[in-house]
Amino acid sequence: MDQRSLDDLKAVIRSKDWIDSPQVELLEPVIRSGDQFLIRDPTGDRRAGGRIGEGVAQGRYLGAIAVEWGYEISEHRSTSEFERWLIDFEEELEDCAPAGVYYRGTYAVIASTTREEGRYATMWGYDDQAAMNRFAAAMESAGSRFGQLVRDLQGFAARNADDRFDARSQRIYQVAIGTRRTKK
Repeated sequence: MDQRSLDDLKAVIRSKDWIDSPQVELLEPVIRSGDQFLIRDPTGDRRAGGRIGEGVAQGRYLGAIAVEWGYEISEHRSTSEFERWLIDFEEELEDCAPAGVYYRGTYAVIASTTREEGRYATMWGYDDQAAMNRFAAAMESAGSRFGQLVRDLQGFAARNADDRFDARSQRIYQVAIGTRRTKK
């Protein structure tokens, strides 16, 4: 807490003749983890691997693995600037993606059951885990046009005072036919 916030808090406390008693409420934790499924390369499944590859090629699946980034647009950037960037660079982002990586578009979230995931979502598809590694390598390479475009896209996302993404989420999906559950 910075000094100004502390001074403001002291002023509020001094302005009252009394301080309310502390209150305690039962906390009901909600754990949302991927503990129901094994993280594995779905294309390696003997029964499903070929079918998944065909489904990706035909557009039935976003990828054998799909990743959704949810975020808000920074208050320092306008939505019209964001839309203009998408119009100007989405096709190039798709074209220069590493092998097995598919940019599947950026969407405005029209309805959601949670607010914390952000009002925009960018979808990525991957042929396999090796493609996810190629994505990461392109992001780390200063000379990668793909990496630069993704960094530019991420530059629209709102960040807090600690330079962390605000209202950001990430979901990772695998095609169901190539997944194995850990619990029955």
